[in-house]
Amino acid sequence: MSYLELAKQAEAKLRVTQPTYETNELTKERTARHVAEALPFLGMPLDMFAREGALLEVRVPWLDVTLWMVPAARDVSRLMAEGVRRGRIWTAAELMQFMSIADRTPEGVKTITHAKVELDAEISDVRVRDADQ
Repeated sequence: MSYLELAKQAEAKLRVTQPTYETNELTKERTARHVAEALPFLGMPLDMFAREGALLEVRVPWLDVTLWMVPAARDVSRLMAEGVRRGRIWTAAELMQFMSIADRTPEGVKTITHAKVELDAEISDVRVRDADQ
């Protein structure tokens, strides 16, 4: 096979995988629908989300994978059965513990999130230091 034929095959593959305008519009429409469906849950207090929430997949610009925010542990099992790693899943209880950290900074949030994802971990406890320590 000549280089020209290889180049033509590569170009053809690129054309197939390139998104078209229609795909972009369809993606925008789906995204808008998903955001509209998620809105009732986004404003809920976390204790209410734990009782009445839905499984929410979210993307943050500084992380290369999506995160899941779920009401309870049973939802963790369900997602893990689908192949989602535990570190990407945040339960309402974990989020409540995380939010209890008084001196959260944007960099601290990123660090903890990256650690949770990379270590495939769950947050089991948050202890606030006494002022005199």
